Amino acid sequence: MRRLTARRIQWRRGGPVRRLYEREVKRAFLQDDFAGPASHFSFDSAELSEASARQIRRRLARLVREFDETAELDVDLAPADKRGFGLMVALRPWAYWNIVLDENAH
Repeated sequence: MRRLTARRIQWRRGGPVRRLYEREVKRAFLQDDFAGPASHFSFDSAELSEASARQIRRRLARLVREFDETAELDVDLAPADKRGFGLMVALRPWAYWNIVLDENAH
């Protein structure tokens, strides 16, 4: 049987629903302590050239595609044989000192 709806909802980029959804997802997702056996959290920072940052962004995009492809492989499994997972991928210019300076300003 062929599905008539998309398997995943993709809100319009920059649209009000997507902005609200992303804000709430970020907040809720990062509130977890990631201590469970099925959880993983990593954070690292480093100084990178723009060329290296572009390379990392390409690798992150590939990881997201692989996550989506893996989900497609499992789409027809029975609900009892799978559970929801979230993958958050982010990269941005960052300096720890920005936090320290911001906290001292308040």
